[in-house]
Amino acid sequence: MDNQTLLKKAADRLQTWLDERSQDGIATDMHDVEQYLSAYLYGDLADLCNLYGASDAQIGSYVRTFNEFIEAEMTKF
Repeated sequence: MDNQTLLKKAADRLQTWLDERSQDGIATDMHDVEQYLSAYLYGDLADLCNLYGASDAQIGSYVRTFNEFIEAEMTKF
């Protein structure tokens, strides 16, 4: 699985999570988003290692790309 696919999944999952919180009337701040995305990152890393047999280089690349995604999302709050 490439970085773009993983980032698309992350963006979709984040939007679903934000929509659910909004529908439930739960306020969401930057800290909430950062915690959620960090938890998602570690879950995906486990999937990469276990399901896809990702190499250390692939995992490192994904972490760097995902950290950039988190930073970009933080600017929205």
